[in-house]
Amino acid sequence: MNAKQQEFQELARQRVVHCMSGEHYDIYAGRGRCPTTQTLGKWGNRYTHRPSRVPGVVVVSTVEEAVAFHKREIWERLHDGTLSKELLASLDGKVWGCWCHRPPCHAYTLAAAAAWAARTL
Repeated sequence: MNAKQQEFQELARQRVVHCMSGEHYDIYAGRGRCPTTQTLGKWGNRYTHRPSRVPGVVVVSTVEEAVAFHKREIWERLHDGTLSKELLASLDGKVWGCWCHRPPCHAYTLAAAAAWAARTL
């Protein structure tokens, strides 16, 4: 199995649902406020291919580019210490709620990163 196949297999094991589907989720992965709890989300992707009213959002050309920039940012934060591997590992196995919920979606990147962190601690 090549690296890409392993990555997709890992993603398939993780659960990401639409945050308005009525399905349970543990972690809100959208920008802004969670639609069910109204708390500010901590895991939103600051990159988007759509216009946004959320401060600090960076508009890029495609959804694939937004997910790629987010993935790179997660690894940079792990490297510079602004995101701990322990925190990320604690999110392994959780259900993520996001507005997009289908790949490509940064919640899958977060789920895969959490699984990686849990395996490598």
